[in-house]
Amino acid sequence: MVGEYERARASVLRLAYAGHGSSGVCVPDGQEGTYQLTVLPPGTTTAVRPRDVVLLLDRSGSMDGWKMVAARRAAARIVDTLTAVDRFAVLTFDNSVERPTGLPAGLAPATDRHRYRAVEHLARVEARGGTEMLKPLTEALGLLTDAGRDRVLVLVTDGQVGNEDQILSTSEQFVRAFERSGRRARVFGYGVGSSVNRYLIDGLSRAGKGLSVYAGPREDPALT
Repeated sequence: MVGEYERARASVLRLAYAGHGSSGVCVPDGQEGTYQLTVLPPGTTTAVRPRDVVLLLDRSGSMDGWKMVAARRAAARIVDTLTAVDRFAVLTFDNSVERPTGLPAGLAPATDRHRYRAVEHLARVEARGGTEMLKPLTEALGLLTDAGRDRVLVLVTDGQVGNEDQILSTSEQFVRAFERSGRRARVFGYGVGSSVNRYLIDGLSRAGKGLSVYAGPREDPALT
């Protein structure tokens, strides 16, 4: 888009568009002689690359209170970003692993129905039990096997575990195995709490070439 602004006795805005189609709306903004101009660019024709997304939500006892509320909200927002070409799985864990009822085993197509079931499950999650992170993390990474799709793992947790080094070592082994076979997967850590285990969360994100995001009290749990 090329724009030219000329000023003489009046202001003239000239816009030239490349591609196919565009639209614009010009309306008075309530002040004499002034207008609001809204311009819509041409629609994109770039194909969206499908994703396989596995969401791991820590529901252990240390996540009780506002942390659980923030974690559920962040997880639901992640599910809402999925499109019809994506596949996903949601695993909630403490000392056991649970999945939303009504979703197929493995990765489910991100249909409206499946996303609704996942968000419904997340809304009912309450903190309980101990933290056994290694098993669900291994299970989650094992779902990311399709080299033709973008593979993403998101872990939402406060990181309160006692075997950080074992978890990091296992994750690094998975990531290296992915890279050797051409099946790269990215790991994102979402830390919730005022005393988050950054050593673990940053280590996982670094091993998986992803990012770490943190939310403390009264912070918006957005993850984009």
